Amino acid sequence: MKNITSSIEWHENLNLGLSEIDSTHRRLFELAHELASTEPGEAEQVFDDLRRYALYHYQHEEELMQKHHIDAECQRAHLAFHSHYISYIDQMGSMIHEGLTAELDRVLIFLLKWLKWHITAMDVLLAQKIREPNSEEARQKMNVLKARGLSDVYYELGQKILEFSELSRRLEDEISRRKVIELDFALSNARLHAMVNFSHSWEYWEEPNGQIIYTSPSCERITGYTAAEFIENPDLIYDIIHPEDYHIMEQHRQDKETHEDGEHELPYRIIRRDGTINRVGHSCHAVYGSAGRFLGRRGSIRDRNERHEQDEQQRLAETVFTSVNEAVIVMDQNHRILRVNPSFTHITGMEFKEVQCLDGTSLFDDGDEPGRVMNIANLVEETGFWQGEILGRHKDGHVFDSWISIYCVENKDGQPMNYVLVFSDISERKKNEDRIYRLAHFDLLTGLPNRALLLDRLQQGLLKARREASLLALMFVDLDKFKLVNDTLGHYIGDLLLKEVAKRLEECIRESDTAARIGGDEFIVLLPSIQSEVDARGVGEKILKRVKEDCILDGNRVNIGVSIGIAIFPMHGNAHEELMTNADAAMYQAKHGGGPSVVSFGELER
Repeated sequence: MKNITSSIEWHENLNLGLSEIDSTHRRLFELAHELASTEPGEAEQVFDDLRRYALYHYQHEEELMQKHHIDAECQRAHLAFHSHYISYIDQMGSMIHEGLTAELDRVLIFLLKWLKWHITAMDVLLAQKIREPNSEEARQKMNVLKARGLSDVYYELGQKILEFSELSRRLEDEISRRKVIELDFALSNARLHAMVNFSHSWEYWEEPNGQIIYTSPSCERITGYTAAEFIENPDLIYDIIHPEDYHIMEQHRQDKETHEDGEHELPYRIIRRDGTINRVGHSCHAVYGSAGRFLGRRGSIRDRNERHEQDEQQRLAETVFTSVNEAVIVMDQNHRILRVNPSFTHITGMEFKEVQCLDGTSLFDDGDEPGRVMNIANLVEETGFWQGEILGRHKDGHVFDSWISIYCVENKDGQPMNYVLVFSDISERKKNEDRIYRLAHFDLLTGLPNRALLLDRLQQGLLKARREASLLALMFVDLDKFKLVNDTLGHYIGDLLLKEVAKRLEECIRESDTAARIGGDEFIVLLPSIQSEVDARGVGEKILKRVKEDCILDGNRVNIGVSIGIAIFPMHGNAHEELMTNADAAMYQAKHGGGPSVVSFGELER
């Protein structure tokens, strides 16, 4: 607060000659000056001291008037002043309490002037009455004061000053409020321009007369034309529309005439400055003021090329999803099923509603390898991909062979977001493959391995025998008098005989051994990992004995013998060709040696 001017400071000429009254007057002036020089945050304490002291002073004056029997009219005048003055002080206190210190200097100056007038006018008369109770001069002065009504004038003036201070405060508040509004408006306007200027869409404002007064810079990126060109020529916004899409804007033109808004964004094509075609989406809305006055139209045009391409890609992906022959499952990061395609239902027999939110791994079977499905799931989490054969489960409970590809779809942070499973039922293909394999590697009549499979197993056996330094035996088995059976009983009985011999051969060998038919009535037995030639001869004798036993074929008793030749690796040959040749030679010797027998190639060497 500013200091009170020296013209209203305490002067000795204000002394009344009543020491107690003069000291309290002086103290009131001091407290008022102290209040004027106090910081706003500390003013309340000083004000409280001022008010308490004023009450004390006026109470003392009133007691003094009663003590000296001052006339009632003088007492009433003093009491009215005291009441008005305290009321004025209280209003000033409200200003301080509310933090309204801007007008406090003016109020304090008036307060001190009023107090000074009261001292020089009314208190001087009071002092004179106390000293000269019957003074005619004092009575006349009181009459003059009463006639002039100066006390009331001061009171009314004080009220006007307070009202003026209140109006001044309100004016300052309004100015501050308007400054805040103007600042907010400026900031909002700046933000709006920043938002619009950097918007990916092309924003524009059209006045009620159709004049475009603003268009955002994005118009040049979308159309190739600058903002200044659209402002200069408002029709340019329609001139660039592709001729085939003019009809789309007709409804918009009608809406403009009636100040209505269309319900949807209008999609159409435009021809850019460089002649290329761009797809856009146009929306335009009428804007009204608070009083309902039409202010203009706000328009927004956005580039839909990228969205159009995305839509096309989405349609293509959806077409592929629904039309491929392979089943497709889309799962979330917790393997819960989100979508399946029609082929899934065709392959598994299950509708989407039956598997929705199920764990996708439950649709597959471990087979003979417990935990295989979960191991595959863990591998996909680690590597992001897995492909191979797996057993699928059908709704009716049976399992089927499937070929599956599993892909992990990650989010931008590299975390798993979805899993996509694409699989097909390969049961028929597996059957066909097995059929082809059997045709290529097994004899159709007996079901025994054919020459091709025998040679493969012989080569594998020789590799193992070399690696382990073990023995391997190869036996040629040829049926005796088989041609006679064919000629006398027919080929049907001959085929039955070949099948029976194949069965008896397998009964005589181990699981690790191989009995093969290489053509006609010729068989070969492969015995890997034998201990000695004696072991091989023992198997040969067993076969010889078993085949010689009678068999009943379609009501015909048939008895037949075999001739067996044996070659041992490595004593009788190192290569499979050599072993086969030597075993065949031994068999030839057995066949022409006078009846069914077993001959080793070693016997020929001796």
